[in-house]
Amino acid sequence: MNLKYEIEVKEKEFLIAQAKSKLKIAELSKKQFQNKVLVSGIILLVGIILFLIYLYLLKEKNNKILTEKNEKLIKLSSKHFINKKENAPEKLTIDNSLANRLIDMMEIEELYLDANITMTEIAGKLKVTSNRISKVVNSTFEKSFSDFVNEYRIKKAQILLADKNLKIDDISKQVGFNYRTTFSLVFKKNTGISPSVYRKYINKK
Repeated sequence: MNLKYEIEVKEKEFLIAQAKSKLKIAELSKKQFQNKVLVSGIILLVGIILFLIYLYLLKEKNNKILTEKNEKLIKLSSKHFINKKENAPEKLTIDNSLANRLIDMMEIEELYLDANITMTEIAGKLKVTSNRISKVVNSTFEKSFSDFVNEYRIKKAQILLADKNLKIDDISKQVGFNYRTTFSLVFKKNTGISPSVYRKYINKK
């Protein structure tokens, strides 16, 4: 009787020990799983952070390249248009009164500010034919009449763009353009860059 009881007790103790062992194994497995999840989460988080850093550095690099490119364009336009007097229509050393009068009409009277100014109107003021004006502009300044007038408009626009309080739309109208689209196209044709890019560069100095 005692032997049977002892056996039953031993069996119960064995089963309890076995259950405890399984429980410990389960807890250990759970802890290991949690640790794996935690490590995986940390690795994923680090990966995301590194990827975001990479994207940021890539963006900064692209911005730097774009800025350098724009600055080169600015410097190029400065060499060939903005600061070089030889590229702007200057008073001629030769005796060409009609060409000099045309320059005076642009530099002193600023007729280019009138968006509706025409070669016929200027010819009438100078008491010559439109054909004569066209020939003088082509032979003396080596450009068309519209390019001759627009060059003065863009020079004026460059001065106004330095004022951050002025809107580009308003500037385009002030210098003689009815539409900003036309102004932007002509500005880029003359300087190699858009008015907005030019303004950013000027205000950065």
